[in-house]
Amino acid sequence: MYIKGILTAILIGSATMLPTANGTIMELISNGDFETSDLSDWLQYQNTNAQSVSEGVLRINNTAQGLGSVIKQERIHGGLLTANDNVTLTFDYRGTLGPGAVINLGLFSETTNGPVSQSDRFSITTLDPDPSVWNTYSNTFALGPDVSDGISFEISVATAAITGSEADVYFDNISIMGDVIPEPTSALLIVGSAGALSIIRRNKKYFSNFNKID
Repeated sequence: MYIKGILTAILIGSATMLPTANGTIMELISNGDFETSDLSDWLQYQNTNAQSVSEGVLRINNTAQGLGSVIKQERIHGGLLTANDNVTLTFDYRGTLGPGAVINLGLFSETTNGPVSQSDRFSITTLDPDPSVWNTYSNTFALGPDVSDGISFEISVATAAITGSEADVYFDNISIMGDVIPEPTSALLIVGSAGALSIIRRNKKYFSNFNKID
């Protein structure tokens, strides 16, 4: 049971990689739940003083009129994504948007030979009247015809150049799930650990004679 437990743990640790026809479905965003209590793996642009992380939640409190505050992850999984595949973006958000303020988001298919092959831009202009109520955004996007340098994703909380245009927005559980072509070591780990667990199941009686080692 002890040996079986170790191998089961290995499989659970690989559970974010689910085999598909094109590769494995994986989480593409790093530190999207902000459990590191900082902006590790995120790039910060413009009015970065407005950005903070507390108790695993990102806050962008932009009080500067006519300015955006941007975080971004660039060129994720270059060489491991498939052109025209679908990816699913989800995240939770809440807060307040003053007059003219907006949440702008962008998903970009990056290439190694020039400009992006596709840009998906979208905006959120209204939030729940109760700033403590979390909303969930979820949408599926098709990648561009060339993703040789991976994808990039950015969030901008922007205000208008008018008096009273401020934004105080919270984000959590940012996720982009998509098919990734597994590297050889990852594929061997999944196949090897699954095979080993299968062997133990066939020899359950034999392994049951061993005592647990603390």
